[in-house]
Amino acid sequence: MELPKVAFPESLAERLRTQRQQYSDHTTEQTFKVPGFRELYARYLPLDYRTVRRIVERCDPIPDPATRDLEAAADSLLAACQGVEAHIDGETHDLGCKLGKQLADTLGFEGAETDRQALFLIFPSEMAVITEANRVKDMTEEPDEDELLKNSQAAA
Repeated sequence: MELPKVAFPESLAERLRTQRQQYSDHTTEQTFKVPGFRELYARYLPLDYRTVRRIVERCDPIPDPATRDLEAAADSLLAACQGVEAHIDGETHDLGCKLGKQLADTLGFEGAETDRQALFLIFPSEMAVITEANRVKDMTEEPDEDELLKNSQAAA
């Protein structure tokens, strides 16, 4: 049995294309304030599944669940970070580095031998690392369908 072809009215097709575009748009670079700083911001791109999977697999052997979660969160932030900037007096200044050892050294945080160790010096707490990693992870989650519909109706 062959199903009948459905002809979408152009307005419906346009609405669906707009929804898909809005979904795609949320995967662009986003800038978030670095916890513990008023003028320091990090730029992130969402991570693809394969990158996240590699991070999880690398951390799987860590026996302590809290340490495993923290290291996976830190590695995710390091992988997603595209750069760091300072917002001072309405101007944006690219610092020419990412989250990690170079930034920690620039800020005067000593003792880090790796980017991951540096991240834990830069962020004010372990919870701040987890919270920021969750915020970056949320960049790739599907947006709320009702919000998309409202936005789509507003565009029409």
